[in-house]
Amino acid sequence: MKILGGTYQERVTAPEHHEDLGGSGFRAAAALSRMPDVSFTSSVEAAGDALFRSGLSTLGIAGESVPRDHAISFNYLAPFAEPSISGRPARLEQPCHVADDTVLAFGMIEDGDISVTSERLIYDPQSVTDARTDQLLRSTAGPTALIANAREVRSIGRREDVEAAARAAIADLNLDVVVVKAGARGALVVDATAEDAQWVGAIPTDEVWKIGSGDAFSAGFAYAWGNGAFPTDATRVASRAAAWCCSTRTMALPPQLLTGLDVDGLTGTHLDNDGRQPTVYLAGPFFTVAERWLVDTCRMFLLEAGANVFSPIHDVGPGAEEVAQADLDGLADSDVVLALLDGWDAGTLFETGWATARNIPIVGVAANLGGIQTTMLAGTNAELHQDVTTALYRAIWIGLGTPRRRRARVD
Repeated sequence: MKILGGTYQERVTAPEHHEDLGGSGFRAAAALSRMPDVSFTSSVEAAGDALFRSGLSTLGIAGESVPRDHAISFNYLAPFAEPSISGRPARLEQPCHVADDTVLAFGMIEDGDISVTSERLIYDPQSVTDARTDQLLRSTAGPTALIANAREVRSIGRREDVEAAARAAIADLNLDVVVVKAGARGALVVDATAEDAQWVGAIPTDEVWKIGSGDAFSAGFAYAWGNGAFPTDATRVASRAAAWCCSTRTMALPPQLLTGLDVDGLTGTHLDNDGRQPTVYLAGPFFTVAERWLVDTCRMFLLEAGANVFSPIHDVGPGAEEVAQADLDGLADSDVVLALLDGWDAGTLFETGWATARNIPIVGVAANLGGIQTTMLAGTNAELHQDVTTALYRAIWIGLGTPRRRRARVD
């Protein structure tokens, strides 16, 4: 198998993290580095070529790079937030062509000529704006799979309903399968030969390192499907690969995981949620720019993951006493509360107490969980985190019925 994809620098502000060799292509190559006959093609600027080759040597895989004119960096304020990208536009300095029996290709942000020749293609576009998607998906006469999130599938299939968009893409581009990644909820498998789409639930983990998990998912699917697994079975392997990455922050996938066997360090089971969308009550202060940014960004993340979100500032609006009952009505209809606790806002704490009295589970997040402020929350079985990304995922999973942990966690 050959992997084609980007190699980019990555910077995360909170929690502090940086990678000089990141990007979807490089991470997928790392994910499959323990398997035989895997090679990697990417683009690298001249100043980074020696580091790239050293990275391949460390992984123990063959590879090649096509020169580009300068470096590219993805900069995240936090893993759950959309990154800013520096170094665009970058351009390939020569054409990039990859040929093999099986190719896993990722969308790349460099301008230039990119093409694939293969008997079997798995393509993850990485963006709704990748102009090469149509060309690459039509380039293979053999089996072809599209792995994309809901927004990308809607764009490619030109339908609002995700399954309808996937089936339109199958018909238009002669695809064999579309796997719609839905983050914490799992993935929807739309097989050209099957009348009904199937959900494969995610595997809940105690903590979540999001960056790279989607690339591990695509790598796991590509390896399993490329070796004869049915699409749904390959998606189960992919889900396990993503859970491994989330919980261990280790990209190299154990060989036994890729063949469907149990591995140490991954103990969870797939959610049996059949695509259900939990309703998350988003509790938190929204009185400063920083507070409003956090509420808005968490809300968008949850919506992109397919959750229903009740956010008082968005769904009721600002006000005084007259908004209280509308807020509580939304809270009563929710499956779980995600409480943004920094500042220990009185309104947020009231909402967590009201929910606790009605057995609505609480997931709380705050930078400092060491004070006496957490006593009542921890003592009434709220699940508390310091990491916002983990709290977002856990809120969805708990809203879908995953049991809460019984202690605060320093993520």
